[in-house]
Amino acid sequence: MHWQSRTDPPAPASYLLRGLALAGLGLLLLAACGSPFSGDSVPPPPDAAAYEAGSNKDADQLFDALAANVRALLRERGYTLREQGRYRAGQPPAALARYYRDMLKRRGWEAAPNLPPEAPGQALLAYRRGDALFVVVALDIGDPLQQGVLLYTARAAR
Repeated sequence: MHWQSRTDPPAPASYLLRGLALAGLGLLLLAACGSPFSGDSVPPPPDAAAYEAGSNKDADQLFDALAANVRALLRERGYTLREQGRYRAGQPPAALARYYRDMLKRRGWEAAPNLPPEAPGQALLAYRRGDALFVVVALDIGDPLQQGVLLYTARAAR
């Protein structure tokens, strides 16, 4: 049996579980307020490139599982997924979190309270504005999938 050492990269499944746990925790902590959904979009960071489905089987599985989990959690809370994004980014998760915090704050979004603190290699943000939610999950998966930082965004409304 092979035991993972501290120098071995984490298995892709561990990223999936971490991403799903982060997204689930973030959505559990959100509470809705009361204005209608606004149609303006939230752009990705300038250096982010749209993820090409089929370019990496493990990354595809990670994104698909994350999207399914987020969609299910939103539906349980009475939200409808309006748009989602899948990107590869050259910036670390902390820089992506700064980008979204600044941009969303300027656009009138409020950070959801009680989110977990940032951890190395990952970021989870959840913002709300009226009945709309915006969730960001960034995972630095580095060399195991040769994709760098995977960035998933979801926007939903009641």
